[in-house]
Amino acid sequence: MSLVTSGLVSWTNVLNGVWAAPILSKIVRRMAQPLTVFRQFTTLENDIGARMGSKFLYNVVGDVRTPGRRMGEFDRTPTTTIPFSQDFMEPFQIGNSIEGTWWSDLFSQLDVRHTFIRALMDDYVRTVDLEVANEFLKAKYVYTPTGGNANKDFVLSTTGAPLDVATRPMSLWDIRNLRGLMSHDLRIPPFDGVNHFCVTPYQGHRNIREDSEVIESLRYNQDMYFSGEVDYIEGFRFIQENHALNARLPSNNTQMVFFGADAVAEAVIYPFEIQAKVDPDYGDRYGIRYVEVLALKKKHDLAATNSERIVVVDSLPA
Repeated sequence: MSLVTSGLVSWTNVLNGVWAAPILSKIVRRMAQPLTVFRQFTTLENDIGARMGSKFLYNVVGDVRTPGRRMGEFDRTPTTTIPFSQDFMEPFQIGNSIEGTWWSDLFSQLDVRHTFIRALMDDYVRTVDLEVANEFLKAKYVYTPTGGNANKDFVLSTTGAPLDVATRPMSLWDIRNLRGLMSHDLRIPPFDGVNHFCVTPYQGHRNIREDSEVIESLRYNQDMYFSGEVDYIEGFRFIQENHALNARLPSNNTQMVFFGADAVAEAVIYPFEIQAKVDPDYGDRYGIRYVEVLALKKKHDLAATNSERIVVVDSLPA
């Protein structure tokens, strides 16, 4: 193959006796992008905003420490107290930028600025969703499936870190365990008033979906699916994600995040915006960036109010 330059066009001998000029495709192939999954489950704090300081306080009140009881005619009314704690959210800024030149705009066959903006918007989606996911992953309750398929067991940590190595994949048995733990023992209110939610990578959902008990139950309950979701099993609505959770835990497990209402709060101080940099040198150089100022906080603290709204499936390394 040889190259011949004629004027401003480079001609390439691609086949014997055939000369062709390379033409740039107008179709820009872009990387597949993850969906914004976690952010849709935050609780938006509308009374927090700009020009209100850089630390936003909020109160969390737990249940009474001792329950009421039956009283006789001359019994004194029992007295109890409530756990009360105050925490705060602090805003932070996220952003990224790409720089270009007037020269590149002049000669490029593509719309350079449009390409920059699309790439930055994709990066913004990944960046902000990872920030929210990291807040969910601060949960103190960590569930690890242990035992074997014939003698299933689990370890529940309250320290925010797994205490054991997963020895088998998650199954319907575990989903039923988590439903009982979250509804009864931990008293986590449902996200939508009825259901708890689970965000999971593909393999985590597949482990559950391929459990023979699930296959058998769904055979007779084909109305379990919710529009836009992966699955609906045992009171959990399953949402699939592909970029924030560890998908390679021992025994073919993945991180999974189970949660109820008011798990993570969000306050938007300065909403997402695409901005252009002003260049004083005749516009020879320019920059395009995105910026957003927000605050995120896992709302409930196990130590302060004995309440939590999230359970994370995780494992120690094998």
